[in-house]
Amino acid sequence: MRNEKSVVWIKRYKMTLSMGIFSILYMLLYSFINIDLFEYLVAALVKIEALKAEELFLGMVFILTGFLIDMVLFWRRNIFKRKMNEEKLSTLRSTMTTVQDVVNNFLNNLLYFRFEAEKSAALNEETLKVFDDLVSDTAIKLQEIDALEKILKKDFGAGITGIVTSPNAD
Repeated sequence: MRNEKSVVWIKRYKMTLSMGIFSILYMLLYSFINIDLFEYLVAALVKIEALKAEELFLGMVFILTGFLIDMVLFWRRNIFKRKMNEEKLSTLRSTMTTVQDVVNNFLNNLLYFRFEAEKSAALNEETLKVFDDLVSDTAIKLQEIDALEKILKKDFGAGITGIVTSPNAD
């Protein structure tokens, strides 16, 4: 349990953790090797000023800012899409629970009629076997739909779409 919380914390604050490690490495570099990155940064800015390239530098800052904003927006859109897909799957599951209840009640009533037909010998064994196979196939298909983790749609034509219960289904 504690390891899971640590992993979640690390995933949530990975940039903060990375920058913390970078800060520690910088302090160690400065302490042992006497390398001051701030002085290099100031020297680079002075060189840019001497070359009259501040417009280029400012343009690069604008481009980097735009890129970062795009990345944040892309990340937010992906989160939104993922939540929408989760909601769709949740709605599908709720609907399928209701449909399964209705169909299972119907199948149970069919089984009652099957036993009555068997008792009165109204149908032969071959017909009863076909009936049992149909009921069994229907129950299996309902279980496959109930176990869906991802919604895969299939176009049946004429604007009718259905749910594919297995990736190999045609």
